[in-house]
Amino acid sequence: MPTKSNRILELIKRRRSVLKATGRKLPRRRKPPKQLYPMAIERSYYASIMRLLSPMLKEVRERLIPAIPGIIEQYKAETKVDAKQKKPAPLINNFTDFLKRKKLEGAGPFPLYGLCDLLKEFTKEKKTDSENETKTDAVTYGEKISRVISNIRIGTTIQMTDTDIRKTVDGVANQANKFNKNQIDKQFETVLGIPVLRAERWLEPQVAGFVETNVALIKSIPEEHLKRVEQMVRAGVESGESTRTLTKKIREQFFEYDTAKGKVKSKIQKQANLISRDQIGKYNGKLTELRQTEAGVKKYIWRTSDDERVRDLHNELDGNTYSWDDPPISGTSGEALHPGFPISCRCTSEPILDEFIQ
Repeated sequence: MPTKSNRILELIKRRRSVLKATGRKLPRRRKPPKQLYPMAIERSYYASIMRLLSPMLKEVRERLIPAIPGIIEQYKAETKVDAKQKKPAPLINNFTDFLKRKKLEGAGPFPLYGLCDLLKEFTKEKKTDSENETKTDAVTYGEKISRVISNIRIGTTIQMTDTDIRKTVDGVANQANKFNKNQIDKQFETVLGIPVLRAERWLEPQVAGFVETNVALIKSIPEEHLKRVEQMVRAGVESGESTRTLTKKIREQFFEYDTAKGKVKSKIQKQANLISRDQIGKYNGKLTELRQTEAGVKKYIWRTSDDERVRDLHNELDGNTYSWDDPPISGTSGEALHPGFPISCRCTSEPILDEFIQ
């Protein structure tokens, strides 16, 4: 029983035969134009992710950075108090003071029952003093850090809504899909002279999968970086780092900063950039695979973006022919993957259409 792709292949051949019979000239070109990578969509997606993260960046700038001097001073004050508390007065001195207050110093000898009563009263008084010392409204430096981070988390959640994230990602998914479809259709029509009709029943699940994956990725960014910066601030304060040093570390975590070599993206900007590039590349690669294989394409030529950012392994694959049933080793850990699927891959698959025009 013929497969769906084989039926499409035969349909294309019959349509071309009909066009020839009517005298219509068909293209003689066998090589399709290079499929373009959706670079503009990738960049736009990065900008959209940073826009979604802007409420958190504002919270960090307005809440965390101004709080650092106070947190450091609080830690220093607590350290001094702890040092004093580590040298308590000898118990005998405390009991002597107790007797002075009772105006009993030098009195005695006490009867045994009287001494027992005095010791009970002294013990009760010491317990009360200890409880009063622990009952304080002072906020520790650790609590200050936790409160600031918690307030940032709350402010971010209120402003960075699930609805906004989903709407943004859904728009990107539709743009990338339209771009990919236009590229594939252009390749087929250039070589075959006719458009290739596809049912594409797989499209809706693919779009939905992209949206769900990317919504989860974007939502994970604030919590990941807030946890990291909370640990960093605690460690920095306890190791004696200055306000300037801690502030610099926070800025490098969240904001673009200047160096002698120019501006450098922050850690959160690098993560947003990785998500946009990796996810657009994978999505573009998967749509290409499904559109080509549904049309009956069995093999493709690996094509790189042909610039200085192409990794050495993919330069070696460039121009080679591979089967959709047997991907080459192209992953960073030795995985067998088609173009677009390795992390941050911008390579594409040029369809081999010889079978369609024989």
